[in-house]
Amino acid sequence: MHNSISKLIVVLASLIFFALTEKGVANHFEVTLNIDNSIDSDESLNMRLQSVNRSSNQGDYNQAFDQAMQLKSELYHSTNLEARIDLLFNIVFLYLIFEQDEKARDEFYSVNDVLFSNIQSHKDSTKLLRKFYRIQGRLEMEAGNNYPKAEEFILKGIRISEELPKSNISLYYDQLNLAELYIKMYRLDEAEVILKSLESRFDNSPKHINDLLFYNKGIFYLKKQKTDSAILYLEKSLSRLNERDVHFDIKVKILEHLEKLYTEKGNVQKAYQCLSEAKAMSDQAFNIKSPSNNSFLEIRDRNAEKIRIQQTELLKNEKDLLRLRLILYIGTLVVLILVILFYFIKRLRKTETEKKNLEQRQETEKQMQKDKLEQKNKELLSSAMQLIERDSLQEEVKKHLDSMQFKKENEPTIQKIINSLKIDRSKKWEEFDVHFTALNHKFFSTLKEQFPELTKTDLKICAFINLGFSSKDMAQIMGLGVDGINTSRSRLRKKMGLSRDVVLIDFLNEFSK
Repeated sequence: MHNSISKLIVVLASLIFFALTEKGVANHFEVTLNIDNSIDSDESLNMRLQSVNRSSNQGDYNQAFDQAMQLKSELYHSTNLEARIDLLFNIVFLYLIFEQDEKARDEFYSVNDVLFSNIQSHKDSTKLLRKFYRIQGRLEMEAGNNYPKAEEFILKGIRISEELPKSNISLYYDQLNLAELYIKMYRLDEAEVILKSLESRFDNSPKHINDLLFYNKGIFYLKKQKTDSAILYLEKSLSRLNERDVHFDIKVKILEHLEKLYTEKGNVQKAYQCLSEAKAMSDQAFNIKSPSNNSFLEIRDRNAEKIRIQQTELLKNEKDLLRLRLILYIGTLVVLILVILFYFIKRLRKTETEKKNLEQRQETEKQMQKDKLEQKNKELLSSAMQLIERDSLQEEVKKHLDSMQFKKENEPTIQKIINSLKIDRSKKWEEFDVHFTALNHKFFSTLKEQFPELTKTDLKICAFINLGFSSKDMAQIMGLGVDGINTSRSRLRKKMGLSRDVVLIDFLNEFSK
């Protein structure tokens, strides 16, 4: 077996994948647009390009390389862009098959700028540009394993394909190409989404894309370490490829994977059968006596057991890498969770402290306002009591004067004194009402809002009760009898719907808080 088998098969898979899914592709390698009269007709040219593809499909890579190089000299000045792009594709990936990465890159990037410029001005620029990105994406994927660049170009090709009619099968080949890249990058979740979408679209379809779809699903399950599923899909792909007699490279790759999988399952007979078939096909494709191989590629023979050991070691390294990534992801996730948790705990504590401080300030301010209001109410009550005492005194003096006998000539003077002692209770209430209303505006508003049927007199009585006035004090200020005040209190309880066990003053105090 040869050391280049693994890389060769993956690379050639893309070559056949591209060649079989497109009808002849074209472009030129130079700026010149001169017509070369030695070129055959387009029909003949397409037949010769198909011959290159056919040789590659059957594993005769030396003949395919010779045919491609002969066509290159003939197409040097051709204006057939499709044919030139197709030929460039074949030459680039034949170099990759034989592990000539630098030659493959030189072949492509030596004509990259000119080719891209000519595509831009071509009538079928959209279609050709999509194929151009497909070549570039595959080249970056295989020559140096530049996966980010490969993804960039493949996605560009997909975006272009999406602009074409929905029936265009090339879009789905581009998506399959992207899934293959994601499998290589171990972005298995993204690859799985694409594979499921394609499987639902082409379920049990005889189309060629299913051959490659089954192969990629087999590799997907191989990476997921699901042995039975990997074997199932790889066997499906191998069966279909044998029926069509295409993709020689993929068949060798499948046999190598199956040999490893059957060995893991302990099926030694089946593993040996796969290994023997893979070795026979590899020897056929990479015969050391081939003049082309000796002159161009210097590909050395490899022992089958050594390749199997290398593949086992590679799988072990992949497992170790996956395990390391998992540890790093989990560690990063734990650290991130701890940081977020610490942040939110700190923020919550800060919020709770600020809330507590705010509540304390509000409570302090509320208590200060309450104390201030109580002090002013006490002053107002004291003033009212002084008025009551003064009125009582004046009333007593008036009664004594009325009961006394005076000389006739003194009666006018005494009458004047009696008239001056008359109490103007209305004026006194107005003064009291103005001060109390200003001081307890919230009390009146809240009370009136809840009990709109209360009259002004009712509100006055509520105010006196709230200040702690007795019925006698209220009677003196309002000029009513004590019985009248008690009757008014009973009406108040009825209007407010209060039961006998509710203390009226306690109920009214709630409205002044």
